[in-house]
Amino acid sequence: MEKVGEGWIDARFIIEVQGNDKDFVNKAIRDLVGRMNNEDGVLIYEKNFDEVIEVDKSWYSTNVELGLVAKNFETLARLAACYGPSAVEIIEPSKITLSAAEAQETLVSIAEVVTKLSHLALISKIQSRKVAEL
Repeated sequence: MEKVGEGWIDARFIIEVQGNDKDFVNKAIRDLVGRMNNEDGVLIYEKNFDEVIEVDKSWYSTNVELGLVAKNFETLARLAACYGPSAVEIIEPSKITLSAAEAQETLVSIAEVVTKLSHLALISKIQSRKVAEL
């Protein structure tokens, strides 16, 4: 992969989506891959979608295995934090070295994702209470 020679990281992600509507699960995983591919510093070069299967009564699941390159470790870490792959494999390079500044940027990026998720959970909890009070 040419980009790896330019310092990019070649990786594989496996991402799973589950839900109670087969069509929604199929659309959701494809939309998720589309959003990932639009992220800055990310190029998805391979997509292998599994069939949506019924794993329990009215509960569906599917996976996608992605081959991708990320411009740096911080971008790869942010992708993992945002999209929650069940598996990540770094193909190339075989060794990644980070400066203290790069490590710090990576940690801040992860912290931002966690903070956003915490805020969303809090808002959802508040809204649920308001609905329950009606």
